[in-house]
Amino acid sequence: MTIPFTRWPDEFARRYREKGYWQDLPLSDILTRHAQSDALAVIDGECELSYRQLNQAADNLAASLQAKGLRTGETALVQLGNVAEFYITFFALLKIGVAPVNALFSHQRSELNAYALQIKPALLVADRDHSLFSDDGFLNGFVEEHSSLRVVLLRNEPGEHALEAAIARPGERVVSAPTPADEVAFFQLSGGSTGTPKLIPRTHNDYYYSIRRSNEICHFDNRTRYLCALPAAHNYPLSSPGALGVFLAEGCVVLAADPSATLCFPLIEKHQINVTALVPPAVSLWLQAIHEWGSNAQLASLTLLQVGGARLSATLAARIPAEIGCQLQ
Repeated sequence: MTIPFTRWPDEFARRYREKGYWQDLPLSDILTRHAQSDALAVIDGECELSYRQLNQAADNLAASLQAKGLRTGETALVQLGNVAEFYITFFALLKIGVAPVNALFSHQRSELNAYALQIKPALLVADRDHSLFSDDGFLNGFVEEHSSLRVVLLRNEPGEHALEAAIARPGERVVSAPTPADEVAFFQLSGGSTGTPKLIPRTHNDYYYSIRRSNEICHFDNRTRYLCALPAAHNYPLSSPGALGVFLAEGCVVLAADPSATLCFPLIEKHQINVTALVPPAVSLWLQAIHEWGSNAQLASLTLLQVGGARLSATLAARIPAEIGCQLQ
């Protein structure tokens, strides 16, 4: 079973391979290449995972999903916030060739229903912490409306549908079954400036190239300690170079629930963060906090601040190296 999408013309694909842009590797290679590494990969509050542990957790979940009947070429709807389980789930699905839509945690019933109607998911992964899933009211109706759903896993769920239990349970050895590198790996969300975000099919080949080149341009390496404070599911903090770039370079991703200064400044100081990414409104709030607190001392380790997602004014840009004390990209 393959997911239909508009392919590159044959001559483009041939040229991309000849030039080495496409390497015909699954995106799961970003993690599996470091599967034996004990370097720290993810920090989520008190949860710290090495690359070895992150890969094992993804394998556990992948094996559990295969045991539940998920197969290569199917699709999934995932809605998780800035938590370690987001990356575990993403890599697990890549390993078994199930293409997810990663909904933002801010999305509500209209967005989730729109995504489900388009991809007809076999799997739903969500979080009891989200208002839609705090009880079974919306969930029961959603499952009934979208008959393609066969498996539901919920974070912070104590029962049979517990995501954490599926991750923690060592299962049978996962059967590696990613989709081919020139097929759909997952669906990226568009910016959504004209209503419900559109779904953009991304192949392993094209997305992996983007991550590799972003790493080269931004000089991410195994010393990179990246604070992910924007929504982890968004393309910008996922791949520009984002968390996937950090994982490729064997650096460390530290998760923050939001980009507020009160949350992020202590995390930057505690974990000696040297790179993070913001949107312009968050930059304004950081600068305001520095002004009010009279110090940027907690940001001493920060060497690079990426700003994207919207136009950054020249006035605001000029204040970043002067007041935050790091390079602006």
